[in-house]
Amino acid sequence: MILNHLKALLLDNYLIKIASLAFAVILWFYVNSKGGVEMEMTVPLELKNVPPALVVVGDMIDDVNVRVKGRERILQGITAHSFSAVLDLTGAREGDNVYFLDPSVIAVSSNIQIIRINPRRVVIRTEALLKKVVQVSARVDGKPATGFRVDRVEVTPAWVTVEGARSVVDPLTQLVTDPIDVTGERKTVIRETKLNLLGKDLQVDEKEPIQVKVHFVRQN
Repeated sequence: MILNHLKALLLDNYLIKIASLAFAVILWFYVNSKGGVEMEMTVPLELKNVPPALVVVGDMIDDVNVRVKGRERILQGITAHSFSAVLDLTGAREGDNVYFLDPSVIAVSSNIQIIRINPRRVVIRTEALLKKVVQVSARVDGKPATGFRVDRVEVTPAWVTVEGARSVVDPLTQLVTDPIDVTGERKTVIRETKLNLLGKDLQVDEKEPIQVKVHFVRQN
């Protein structure tokens, strides 16, 4: 009896039930295919695979403007930090390297479409990477105690190895420390200080701090 009742429920109006199911499936596909919205955002531009003998120099854009398209509920969950534009510098040569940005530089999920990238073209300037040993000179400021003068200055290390773009490193003959103030001093002063790189993009092999020892002598 119960079995017959269940069978009747399933078979009665089965065409209506099939039609309802088909309509629900079509509606689901329709809803999910619609709602494609576009969104614009600024994402960081990253460089990878810079050849080891080169260094990137000069002014370079830090980010690009990207327009994406996808379902609204998906785009609501992404931000400018969700992805980045990655430029592969494999094969770059010294000088100006021109790259055209296309959707392949941005890794996104398959349900997000890259519509536009601005700028489309970027120029990356590179220079040869140069390493050089230069002398360290201490900057000593201030006037010692009355009747005394600076006799000699010792710096440890006296030489350091610097690395950077050829145009920056090649002219260097020395690096100067941050100032050591000896105002009113008469006994040997030992201080730790840092190298003043004057805003230059340099890497120094030797570890800081730099030790400076200032000796005084009585004036005749």
